[in-house]
Amino acid sequence: MVVLAGNTLCGGEPEGHLTVTTVYLDPDYVVDQVFWQYAAVLFDRLHAQQFAETV
Repeated sequence: MVVLAGNTLCGGEPEGHLTVTTVYLDPDYVVDQVFWQYAAVLFDRLHAQQFAETV
C-alpha cells in the first residue's frame, strides 16, 4: 500500500503483470466516518479529527 498526499507525482515500472487500485478520499469525509463509527466515545467532529490524526 502506498499513501500519497494530494498533488504528489508517483511512478514506477512493474515487473510482470500488475493490478492497480486507486482510492481518492476527501479528508472531511474520512473525519465524518470516524465520528459516526466512534460516536459513543467521541464528543464532536473536532474530537474525531484529533482522534483520526493520532491513529
